[in-house]
Amino acid sequence: GVIRDPALPKRPQNPFFQFCKEQRDIVAQQVLTQQGIHLSKKELTKLLAQRWNELSLDEKQVYNDKFEEERIHYNIKMAEYKRKKEEGEGSVEEVIPINQGEI
Repeated sequence: GVIRDPALPKRPQNPFFQFCKEQRDIVAQQVLTQQGIHLSKKELTKLLAQRWNELSLDEKQVYNDKFEEERIHYNIKMAEYKRKKEEGEGSVEEVIPINQGEI
């Protein structure tokens, strides 16, 4: 496999993954409390996707805004990373286009 450079900035999570990260434990606990069921990771992700799809555009905007903010910081960090790589051992290319992640 490929070894990841530990200095390489991590890409921001897309809005849906941010929603899942925030809601995963809450939803799992709600289902357990209300129905007495421990959901598998697959079942939980399906339920989170269903809830994501039921959100209004305004409700999703919070996650889109967070993604955009993280994307800007990521691109700044990547520019710095690339500058350092070019000074040292060649160049690296990876920038997230502006529209990626918008829902």
